Amino acid sequence: MTNKTKKTYCALGLAALTVGLASSAQANVSYTVSDGGLDTITSATLDGTTYTGVLTGGIQMTGSSGSFVSVCTDFFGSLYLGQTYSYNDAVTITSGVKGTDPTPWGEGSKNNTTLPTAAVTAAAIANAAKIFGNNYATLQTGTSDQKAAIQLAVWSVLYNTSASGLLSGAQANFTYVASSTVTSDVNALLSALSGYSLVSSPTVEVLVPTTSQSYSNPDNKPPQGVLVMVPVPEASTVVAGGLLLLPFALCSLKALRKSRV
Repeated sequence: MTNKTKKTYCALGLAALTVGLASSAQANVSYTVSDGGLDTITSATLDGTTYTGVLTGGIQMTGSSGSFVSVCTDFFGSLYLGQTYSYNDAVTITSGVKGTDPTPWGEGSKNNTTLPTAAVTAAAIANAAKIFGNNYATLQTGTSDQKAAIQLAVWSVLYNTSASGLLSGAQANFTYVASSTVTSDVNALLSALSGYSLVSSPTVEVLVPTTSQSYSNPDNKPPQGVLVMVPVPEASTVVAGGLLLLPFALCSLKALRKSRV
């Protein structure tokens, strides 16, 4: 008898995160990745290229300092369920964090000749931090649809923030097709953005994966950075059992089927 398992992973590579000054709150911490409430949407489009069956939503991060649900900061890259990843210092939002692909975050894209200014990049990651920080409780305990909406809203502001506001329609670098429930939740989050302030205690920062493991994933793609509250909250319930053994990757772009006896 032959059983089939499905490996879902991001197909495109990315460069290492480029960062400015870092804080020392999360130096060299290892986290094991598990399903924190994932949902598959119909498609997502970035820089004019459309990817179908994109896995999005909550990423359970479990380490010695605690367990929490997060979302990734970049559309490309891979995190596999059951895999343990090493991270450097958590980087403060004000220290010049830049995206991996496109670099930097903001209205610029690989298809544009003019990249965003440092101010636009700073506004993009600040917007992501506002959405993450103000909806952190929902990300920990909400439905998979709500968690997918938070991830999509984070991607939307990271890639669509411009000097004049969020790009939309044909001008947007990042768009998606999802269920009406998820779409409604994303629209609500983006509408609420203007009323959000940066959470000051704890603060929202970015966990940066160490470069030594850049190509240790089964798909030979580097791991992703994720948003984190610093200090990390107390350990919550850890997803255990078979989920920890499934080699799914988060932020998926492509599926590969392998058979085993």
